[in-house]
Amino acid sequence: MSSISLYAFLDSRCPGWEGWDVDTLNARMRVLGTVHVSYAHRPGTRSGVLRFVPARPDQIWFHWKAAGWVSVANYFRARYGRNLDGRDSVMVYFAGYREEDLFPLEVLRVGVPRPN
Repeated sequence: MSSISLYAFLDSRCPGWEGWDVDTLNARMRVLGTVHVSYAHRPGTRSGVLRFVPARPDQIWFHWKAAGWVSVANYFRARYGRNLDGRDSVMVYFAGYREEDLFPLEVLRVGVPRPN
């Protein structure tokens, strides 16, 4: 299975998604069902239905043992040396997992079956 960026996935299955409200986007994700995702910033995979939250990575804060309270954007800078591009107005989690496990869209890759 190959993978594409979450942006490419959304562009192909939800054209114009950037202008959709979060409820419509989440309804579309329920219709599309389970996706298989890998991470651009670390090893690992996860499968589930994507759920979007209307917040930017610089607006969500959590307590990180290594540094105290940090925004998701600053966490990615400190932990992975990765600057997020800041264009996202939503973040994503996986239905059935902890809602606190929010990811910026730009660090997720969606698996797509290879053509036969």
